[in-house]
Amino acid sequence: MLRLMIALGALVALEAPALACACLGPQDAKQKREWARDIVKNAVAIAEVEQIEDMDLSSMRPELYRVHKVLVGKAPKTFRLYRRFEQWKGGLVNVDITDCEASPNAGERKVVVLYDPKKFEANLKYYSAEERAKVPKGDLDMWSMCEKLFFELGGGMALALEEARKLGKLAN
Repeated sequence: MLRLMIALGALVALEAPALACACLGPQDAKQKREWARDIVKNAVAIAEVEQIEDMDLSSMRPELYRVHKVLVGKAPKTFRLYRRFEQWKGGLVNVDITDCEASPNAGERKVVVLYDPKKFEANLKYYSAEERAKVPKGDLDMWSMCEKLFFELGGGMALALEEARKLGKLAN
């Protein structure tokens, strides 16, 4: 009986991260096009990136990414992933990591959407203008799991490229 309870507990624990990031994406063609247009309007770039340096836990310096190819907009050759830290119980806590984060792992090349965290933040109401002014120059925020799923499974990439062409944001 104890083994059964432990096994059930393990199953629930394994499912928890998947439940923490629920994505209710666009449901019909019109909604998909509108979402793709909004992504393109708000993005700094849509680019193929690769993580080339892990977060330095001793200094809390965020991950470094190299941009291999820009599809939409403009992006620097390298950038650090935007991370927001707060003091908590005598230490620093990264308050913007969620189970919805979808940045590529070290050595993995992926096409992602990049945002300026000073202009676009999922929880903008929690960030004062003063806090946004402290964002290190050149840091970029990356897409969420919901956008990733939309691009990879929902035909979002093709729609975003089409909308970027209409808006004149395709990279040269």
